[in-house]
Amino acid sequence: MRITIDKAKNCLASGGKPFFYLADTAWMAFQKLTLTEFAQYLHFRKTQRFSVIQFSVLPISHDTSTASDDLEPFTLNPDGTRDFFKYNPDYFDKAEAIIRMTFEADLVPCLHLLWANYIPDTWAAERSPSTVMPLKQSNLF
Repeated sequence: MRITIDKAKNCLASGGKPFFYLADTAWMAFQKLTLTEFAQYLHFRKTQRFSVIQFSVLPISHDTSTASDDLEPFTLNPDGTRDFFKYNPDYFDKAEAIIRMTFEADLVPCLHLLWANYIPDTWAAERSPSTVMPLKQSNLF
C-alpha cells in the first residue's frame, strides 16, 4: 500500500482515495512479541479499524522492562553496552517477518529508525546510558 498526498494537497491518499492515518504503536514488537502474539495483536487492531502500526526499529530502553527472552538487535558487551558493529540476524529476521505480516493484514507499517536513547547528550540517553551509540560508530555526526 502506497501512501501519498492527494492532488489537492488536502489529505493523505492511497489508491486515489483519502487515507485516514489511525495508528497504534507497537514500539517493542521486534524485541518482545512472538510471531503468534503479534498475529493476535494485528487481528485485534484490524477489527478496531486501525490503518497504521508504528514500530521502533531499535528497542526503546529507557521506559520498558527487560526480560531474559528479549531479542537484542546488537551483541551485548559484558558491561551491558551494545556492539553496534555486530548485529543479531535473528532480531532483524523477526522484524522482517513482522513487517510482512503487517502488510498481509492490509495495515501500513511506519518505521521509526531510532529513539533518543541512542543519541548522545539527550534526556533519554541519560536514562539508559548503555544504549548510546558512540559517535565514532554512529556515522550520524
